[in-house]
Amino acid sequence: MPFTTIIREVEKLFQKKKPEVTANRRNEIVHLKEKLKEFNIQFSNLVDQSSAEERLNLVNIGKSLAQNDAWMNELFIARKLPVDQLLNSHKEISRKLLDDHYQFIISIALIFNGPFPCLKEYIQVSL
Repeated sequence: MPFTTIIREVEKLFQKKKPEVTANRRNEIVHLKEKLKEFNIQFSNLVDQSSAEERLNLVNIGKSLAQNDAWMNELFIARKLPVDQLLNSHKEISRKLLDDHYQFIISIALIFNGPFPCLKEYIQVSL
């Protein structure tokens, strides 16, 4: 089989998958938007003016929150960040950082703790 035929077949395969991926991504965004409403967070509030290094730090904080069941339970029950626990486990961060970026951190935690594979992949690739 000539190389150009292989390329065309691969392109067809990706074209078939693309609408499905787009639909999945759209569904994930709608689902996340509903979850964020529970915390009074809107997408427009998530526009971040921080540096790339600070964003990476915030994503890591959100990931560690998502991986800790006790912290996530506290987040879902109290509807706020478990600030003291995060400060104890992340010595390099300040209370001010958590206060300034709590909506972003909660959003990242919800994504990494929930059924959002497309959004997780997007975040990991964009860092």
